[in-house]
Amino acid sequence: MKLALVVDWPAVDASKGEVFSAWETQVVGELMNAANFHATILVAHSQHTQHAHTLFEGGKMGGTPLPHVAMERQRLHDALAGYDVALSMGSFALWALTGETKLDLYRGTHVDSPYVAGLQVVPTYSPTIFCRLAWNERPVVVSAMKKATSKFCDKPRAIYLPENVADLYAFSTRFIKDKIVFDVETTVPPRITEFSLAPSSSCCLYVQLEDRSKRSVWSPEDELDILLWLRWLAAMPDLAWGFHNATYDLTYLDAIDVRPVGPIFDTMLEHHAYQPEWEKSLGFLAGLHVPTRAWKHLRTKAKHEFNKAGSLE
Repeated sequence: MKLALVVDWPAVDASKGEVFSAWETQVVGELMNAANFHATILVAHSQHTQHAHTLFEGGKMGGTPLPHVAMERQRLHDALAGYDVALSMGSFALWALTGETKLDLYRGTHVDSPYVAGLQVVPTYSPTIFCRLAWNERPVVVSAMKKATSKFCDKPRAIYLPENVADLYAFSTRFIKDKIVFDVETTVPPRITEFSLAPSSSCCLYVQLEDRSKRSVWSPEDELDILLWLRWLAAMPDLAWGFHNATYDLTYLDAIDVRPVGPIFDTMLEHHAYQPEWEKSLGFLAGLHVPTRAWKHLRTKAKHEFNKAGSLE
């Protein structure tokens, strides 16, 4: 594996010819050792810049780069030819390698570079953040470094869309064993508009109850049968149900008399017990713990390519 670490630009207090300050060198080195991450260190821009937006025409980050910035970006792309994975530190480095600017959206996930053939990019925070401002983000950076030691290989996954109620029972008979993870989408007034459940990482079931015009997708009789199927699952004493923020989902399930009697586990609470000061969002947790691509990344691609917002139709 040929690995690179790409930062936005040299630190403001870096010695001439160096990328990091003495303090950043110590911290970054400690984190790289903790992650067993060994990489060539490069910069996306050769001069320290206080504000990234000043490197673009019109002062808009991610827009048309100034001529000298475009040249530096090409220099970086040429230098990375033949590399497998690059850990990008900072929003500008992310833009230079992928064209994306939303670090919090892609942090900790593998993004294919559209500019360097075969290169995958794992974005994380800049040294300014985890060395100077927010020390508690260092484990997040270590996690990204560990992910960057290998390329992401997508695994086959199946999404099952039932055409009738019998398909629900067929799915549960074939796939559901001792646990599922469950999620609901809701609207106001309180109503479940869609739900999904996954018995494993390789397949899930998606059930849409209401379209975007708030019209029911199923007949009243079929929707009642779907509800009875959920109650049937909930009555299984040996079936564990997993949620992210279980209180929310269970509140909506309780309103339709679906009350799981088996064990309940909550990834949000588990993560809070592990690291109480960190963000609790599912996207953050996935970027930290799960070796997969960001769902919002895939959703954005679907919207651009198929004029859909990500829901299956």
